[in-house]
Amino acid sequence: MANIIARRIPVAWIAVISSGPAGPARNPPGTDRLQKAVVAAVGLAAVARIARDRRTHERIILVAIVLAAAADAARTGEARSKERLIAWDKRQALAVQRRVKAALSQKSLATG
Repeated sequence: MANIIARRIPVAWIAVISSGPAGPARNPPGTDRLQKAVVAAVGLAAVARIARDRRTHERIILVAIVLAAAADAARTGEARSKERLIAWDKRQALAVQRRVKAALSQKSLATG
């Protein structure tokens, strides 16, 4: 038994070289259309089955309500941000006016 294991059996490797184009073979005409039709039919059947499910209806309604609430909150937050920005701008403009007025009054006191 050990004699059989110790012997090496020569293995010949044969390389196969293709003379054809590299890449997958093209499908016969019309099979792409058939594959697309099958995928569309399966997708349509899945959508129809999901549409009949009551839990799916409840989830879709819940998602719609959540999205509407999120959009409203975003609009409200945006309006508040704009209001804060307008108030800040007014404060800055008043501060600039006060500084200009103070500088003019200092100038008039110095010259007068």
